Amino acid sequence: MDVLTPILGMVFHTVMKSPTYTADAVLAELARKRSTRAELAAVLGMTPHTLGRRLNGEVPFTIPEIVEAAIFLDRPLATFLPPDDSDASERRAAS
Repeated sequence: MDVLTPILGMVFHTVMKSPTYTADAVLAELARKRSTRAELAAVLGMTPHTLGRRLNGEVPFTIPEIVEAAIFLDRPLATFLPPDDSDASERRAAS
């Protein structure tokens, strides 16, 4: 079994759980870097319209798109993933 498969599965589940978190983080980092949506769309190999659908949460980013965005925006991948709330969930279940 490929070592990355379970990791990518967790990342995918995390992104699907909160696609707007990723979109908001991408928008914030675009502003921080003073880059345009058109520049990011070109890097991701999509039209600005398609990127807009991801940025408004209509369509979630794929894992490869998040990785490419992180590289372009010079930020760690974790910047674009919602915080892990498994500890909080476990605490609620235990009480």
